[in-house]
Amino acid sequence: MITSQRYKDAIRADSRKFICRIEVDFPAGTEEFTGDQITKMSLLEESKGESDNPMGLVTSNEFRFSIENSDRRFSPSNESSPYYGEIRPGIKVRPYIGLILPPEEEGEEETIEEIPLGVFWVNDWQALSTSIEATVVCYDRLYSLLPQEVPMLPVFPNTTIGQMFVSLFRALGLNDNEFYIGSRLNIPVRLGWLPRGKVGQALNLLAVAGSCTVSVNRNGVVEVRSMLGIGLPTTSWTDSDMIFSVHNPQRYRDVFSSISIGYALPGVGESETILNIKDIDLPNGLTRIENIPFRQSAIARVESVELIGVTEAFINDFKYGATSMSLEIINPGEGRKVDVRVIGRPVSVNVSDLSLDDSVAVAEYGKKVLRIENFLIQSERFARTYASALIAYVKNPKTTFSIESRGDQSVTTTDYIEILSPSDSVDAPIVVQPIRMSLDFEGGLQASIEARLPIVPLYWTMISPGLYAYTQARI
Repeated sequence: MITSQRYKDAIRADSRKFICRIEVDFPAGTEEFTGDQITKMSLLEESKGESDNPMGLVTSNEFRFSIENSDRRFSPSNESSPYYGEIRPGIKVRPYIGLILPPEEEGEEETIEEIPLGVFWVNDWQALSTSIEATVVCYDRLYSLLPQEVPMLPVFPNTTIGQMFVSLFRALGLNDNEFYIGSRLNIPVRLGWLPRGKVGQALNLLAVAGSCTVSVNRNGVVEVRSMLGIGLPTTSWTDSDMIFSVHNPQRYRDVFSSISIGYALPGVGESETILNIKDIDLPNGLTRIENIPFRQSAIARVESVELIGVTEAFINDFKYGATSMSLEIINPGEGRKVDVRVIGRPVSVNVSDLSLDDSVAVAEYGKKVLRIENFLIQSERFARTYASALIAYVKNPKTTFSIESRGDQSVTTTDYIEILSPSDSVDAPIVVQPIRMSLDFEGGLQASIEARLPIVPLYWTMISPGLYAYTQARI
């Protein structure tokens, strides 16, 4: 996050002063809480997964705060509270932590540079009778999107991973200014579709295929960013200004020496019957049948829909997506049973495999294969780029770092941190990216960070005839 030079100097100072503020949009209006009213704040941001594959992650951030409640005004059951009836889930919360900047010249007043922590919605409001504090648990926008059903979307020909994200977000009701798709997501997809299921599953499928993360930034915008490559450091830390401790554990059990990727070569099949519905009860008038699943995994095109064994009733309208369709039938006569037959062209998929071994890692650790299967990876070229980046990362047992720091509220999981001070377990300087960050404020600020090395494809490059070097690929 962009900050002023004065902020950069003040956050490293031996003595730091902070002020926190939270805006809460109660139904009756927005209330602002500051200072001694707020006793604790904590922010958990993540861009890491629980599977062996470090590529692709969809995560919702969590914000918690505790507020002084000795007068029970934040107890939901307190009928005399000015907030009675308004303390409930779904309330929007916008927290900030400001850093007090010292005067630039003698006689000037202190100023505050405020950093937003995100936009959240209340999930739980806890006000125990045994406590003088009320604790509020909040999540960002993704938390409510992930359990929704995938909207009815068609098969997209000649598209990209980035454009598929755009189509899904728009279908979910997001405006274009409410999401951001990184420029590296223009990964070609010959035929793209999303299976039936939850939005979280669809986003994870896209994130793995695009080797990207899906999260919500500090301004409440859903961001999709590539995990491949390395950016310029946004800050530099040493053990004399920001770092309490840093460790680089050796995780040999998590090492792989070989990558196997199953990628798809899809096409459009011949016309066939893709749906037969028997004995539909058809009363007089209009009948709507919603979200009828197709027999095949995906249908590229519906060519015809016909009613069998009836003359008066007719198909008034229909719409379809990749995995289901909806019908609107009008029957001007008496109630009856009818059959429906749908003709269309399904997607056919041939799967090819690409394997990449690291001979040094195989010799050292044995043959340990990380298998990736994703039908939205649809070219050998990208599969090879994907595998080369992945093998360079997963063959290394020292890719993750554990950092205990004084905390900087402007650092996010999309930033890169340059660590300058060496330690017993870290050869500095080194550039890392946070993948899990817990930022805690209770009068003072501190942060626990899990970070990783950047994931970058490596290739043998000819420097001169007979001389080759293992270098980072341009992405």
